[in-house]
Amino acid sequence: MADSPLRRKPRLEEAAAAPPDLLTSLPLEVLDKILCRLHIYDVVRTAALSRAWRRRWESLPTVDLTRSRGLVAEDVDALLLRRTAPIRTFRLGAYDDSWYVDALHDWILHLSRNGVQNLFLWFPPIKFRLHSSLFSCGSLTCLNLTSCRLPPTPLGFAGFPSLKILLLDKVAISEHGGREFAALIGVSPLIEEMKLVRVELIGENSEDEWVIRAPNLRVLSTDNS
Repeated sequence: MADSPLRRKPRLEEAAAAPPDLLTSLPLEVLDKILCRLHIYDVVRTAALSRAWRRRWESLPTVDLTRSRGLVAEDVDALLLRRTAPIRTFRLGAYDDSWYVDALHDWILHLSRNGVQNLFLWFPPIKFRLHSSLFSCGSLTCLNLTSCRLPPTPLGFAGFPSLKILLLDKVAISEHGGREFAALIGVSPLIEEMKLVRVELIGENSEDEWVIRAPNLRVLSTDNS
């Protein structure tokens, strides 16, 4: 079976017929939006269009893998290693069973060191247990998690000081979940929008007391149906 485009050098004979100068003249943010709608293999193949495109995909601020079925962990490893610019937005739909906790831990650490601001993680159909490396992403402004389990916050966790949007869907919060959640919000003082859908607070009982303090909250949506 042939290597994926992420793990081999692009060939010039793969070049598309469209004049590359028309695309390279587009603003980076427009080009980013266009390429985000493609499978990541096709995004990487744009490197064969011309010399100007050779490394252009590596500098785009968004990495969106939600449309890239068929990826395996090695593809994501190669993608992140070849990046030459900060990743501002990272979207991942984990369809493959080979995406184990250790691999995701490494990816999240890499993203945190690159100053990721918008993080979207989706793990159908089971609740994937996230690693505490998630709490190292101190530059987050938007966190969107679906079908996963949050670990306890580590000792010395300084919070998400820039977080403004928090969206949790089918997320379980471990060990005294209510207090953990309240503590997480308490050290994320800029949160303005919060959406909670079928959030499970593990280890809660009627005697537990906790208070959520979110002084800048403007929008709150909950759904436990």
